[in-house]
Amino acid sequence: MEPYRGCGVEVITFLSRWDKELHARGFLAGAYWNLKNLGSLTRAAGRVTEPDVINYAHWDGQATTRSRYMPAHMWTNHQRIHQYLGGVIRTWGGVTLDIDLDKLDLRLPHA
Repeated sequence: MEPYRGCGVEVITFLSRWDKELHARGFLAGAYWNLKNLGSLTRAAGRVTEPDVINYAHWDGQATTRSRYMPAHMWTNHQRIHQYLGGVIRTWGGVTLDIDLDKLDLRLPHA
C-alpha cells in the first residue's frame, strides 16, 4: 500500500476482507506497506484478518528486517521483507534498471 491520507479505515477493511478470502481459498496473504501508514495496519492487529507476510518500505539503508517502526511482536516467524534502499541502478544483460533493495527474512508456511 503506497502512502494514503484520510482513508485508513477503508484501506484496512479492504485488506482484511481480501486476506480473509485468500485464506478461505487456501492461499497465504502478503502485503506491501509504506512506512508512513504502517501504523494503521499494526493498530488494527487482532481485529482484522492480517496478512501472513509483510513487506514494508523504510529506506533507512539498513539491510535488516528489524525496525523501530515495526512492532517486535508482529510478523516474527520469518514473515518480513524490508525494502531498505531505493533508486539503486543495476545493469543485467545490457539493460539498466532503477531498483529497490530488499532484505528477506522469509520462510513461508503452508496455507
